[in-house]
Amino acid sequence: RSSTRSLFEEWKYNVGHDMMWDAKLPWGDNLQLRFTGSLSRTENDRFEHYLLDYASSGSEADRRNRYDRGRRRNYYYQPSAEYTFNFPNDWHFLTYYIYKQDYRSDSSPRYRLDSLAGWEVGAARHLGELPSARELSAALDVPNSYYRHDLSRVHTLGLRTFYSRRTEDKYVWFNFHLPFTQSKEDMRYRREEIDAGLQRRVFRVQPDFTYLVYWFGGTRYFRTFMVNADMALGTPDLVNRLSVRDASDPLHVRVGNPYLQNSWRYNFRTGFLHRSPEKKWFTQVNVNAWLGVNDVAQGFSYNSETGVYTYRPQNVDGNRGVNGSLAFQKEGMAEYWNVGANLNYDFHRSVDLSSVEGMTESVLSKVHNHETKACLSTGYQRGSLTLNVGCDATYRHADGSRADFNTVDAFDFRYGLLGEYTMPWKIHLSTRLNMYSRRGYDEAAMNTDYLIWNASLSRSFLKDRLMVKVEGVDLLRQMRSVYMDVNVQGKTETYYNIVKGYYMLTLGWKLTRNPKKRE
Repeated sequence: RSSTRSLFEEWKYNVGHDMMWDAKLPWGDNLQLRFTGSLSRTENDRFEHYLLDYASSGSEADRRNRYDRGRRRNYYYQPSAEYTFNFPNDWHFLTYYIYKQDYRSDSSPRYRLDSLAGWEVGAARHLGELPSARELSAALDVPNSYYRHDLSRVHTLGLRTFYSRRTEDKYVWFNFHLPFTQSKEDMRYRREEIDAGLQRRVFRVQPDFTYLVYWFGGTRYFRTFMVNADMALGTPDLVNRLSVRDASDPLHVRVGNPYLQNSWRYNFRTGFLHRSPEKKWFTQVNVNAWLGVNDVAQGFSYNSETGVYTYRPQNVDGNRGVNGSLAFQKEGMAEYWNVGANLNYDFHRSVDLSSVEGMTESVLSKVHNHETKACLSTGYQRGSLTLNVGCDATYRHADGSRADFNTVDAFDFRYGLLGEYTMPWKIHLSTRLNMYSRRGYDEAAMNTDYLIWNASLSRSFLKDRLMVKVEGVDLLRQMRSVYMDVNVQGKTETYYNIVKGYYMLTLGWKLTRNPKKRE
């Protein structure tokens, strides 16, 4: 059992500048010079009264009066030059160079004021009160205080070619980007007995390309096609390469991992849309895929006697996913009707480090999560009357490699209607009725039915400047304060503070005013 009372104060300032010079050269090329930079400083003070009590063991409670003082200074500047060759056949070739220097200084001394006589939690001291400077220095929590200085220098040489052409019935855009980046990072870190300097040099090539086509009919496009791919390199924080132990939170201890590797992310996207303004319908298809290599997960160990978790970042492989969607909509059926449908499939292979009952160390967990969702709706609109009937259903299948993982085969579905009508005396009625149901979950509490009914009456007065609205929410009192869901690694329970079945009166005044016409 733990409780915390805290007070946080922060002061910061930032000043920055961005200037650019862009010129069209006489022979048709472009030259751009740019400089950006900023300087910032942040100071924060956190006061905390912390209580950790092992009630069942009868041991003495852990009471802490803590004070953390954070000071950060940061600056960066980034000059760049870019030259674009514009060829007569709508092709362009661009080359650029960017240099960026970034410096950050962090000072984070932490103090255990309860180590001083008369400053224990419960003593006659207010939260936010501090002792004299001499006493404060004696209360320094040396193992959990640190000082850090980072300096990074990044050189980027980029090559980009792109094609852009607009004709009467088509627009084509093609872009291929090839940046070469060389970065050097220097870090100085001091913490208790650690006084280390680390360096990291990284060379990265992260190409990306995009191809996009618009086909036009009149003034609007009626077909589009797009394909895009990119890749990105992620580097872990340098401090994770040190054998650092942070126990400032007694129940959540964090340690470093000198063997943490860089991670990669690969993305691919494509889509097609066809619209027919004359027939008032459109279809759309999208496909996305991604792959992660050496993603970072939080491994941990658990002490069942003290309740302490010790976290250590680790690399995991195998995260990937794919998503596909299909949409269709048709308006003007039988003059007043419209219909729409959506189909979406999502696959996510999640690799993480998870806990298993009865074990004190996290284990590798691989979960395959499939989700298929279908939506269908139809509507009728004539004059001031609007009626919409819709339903959607989601099928979930999840299986995992852990021995204690329960395979999920479940359905979530919704069906309902929406109605709007303007009655005599310009009174607008709106009502919405939906049934939310879930089936197939192992736990009976997750197989639920909620019938939610909301309705409102509204009217405008004084030339539509005043709006009066009476609204009823959850008229059948079906809303629940606990919602349970299954994600890619397990079950999550979320608790909400809600008000069941309430009515609300709203008054709105329109402040906008049209200016008088000038002669």
